[in-house]
Amino acid sequence: EQVNFQMFVMTYCPFGTQAEAGMIDAWDRIGKYVDLDVRFVIYSQYQGGGDDYCIDGGELCSMHGIAELNEGIRQACIMKYYDIDKWVEYTKIINAQCSLGDIETCWKGIAKDVGVDVDKISTCQKDEGVALMRADKKEGDALGVRGSPTMFINGAPYSSGRDALSYTRAICNELNNEPPECSSLPACGQDADCTKTGK
Repeated sequence: EQVNFQMFVMTYCPFGTQAEAGMIDAWDRIGKYVDLDVRFVIYSQYQGGGDDYCIDGGELCSMHGIAELNEGIRQACIMKYYDIDKWVEYTKIINAQCSLGDIETCWKGIAKDVGVDVDKISTCQKDEGVALMRADKKEGDALGVRGSPTMFINGAPYSSGRDALSYTRAICNELNNEPPECSSLPACGQDADCTKTGK
């Protein structure tokens, strides 16, 4: 049994990387119960559709510039040609070690370190990047995604915490049969988890 968790992010949005970090921290504990679907927030004609922010004639743009868009494409390629576990491994290091200013070169060493073929991902970025980002934009537009992070759990908007405990509790609450990984969770991790009328 798996819970679908969809996460729309920008690769260099601080709130998006915070959301990713929480899920990555929770992954070792609950990853096998999660169908994690990571997508990227894409705008049209952002900052006028210029090449500094966009591809595809200005129709696919990222708020923090072309380097962020390119990294989103590479991560989409990793998920397509490897698996979500490889994305978790890669993204954990990328977020810790590579800045927006050096990502275009920094990613290659990390990809090699985690067993990702740099040439394969570079080819995917060149040949399939537009199609992958069009798909993310289409999905995001259909769901009304406007910012990073925007998340859904089994199709319903997720608005709880972005920490590992909040994700773990939310996933466990969606499972029909409680696995051992869920049985020891505290009832509350933050005030919003345990509210009572009038309190």
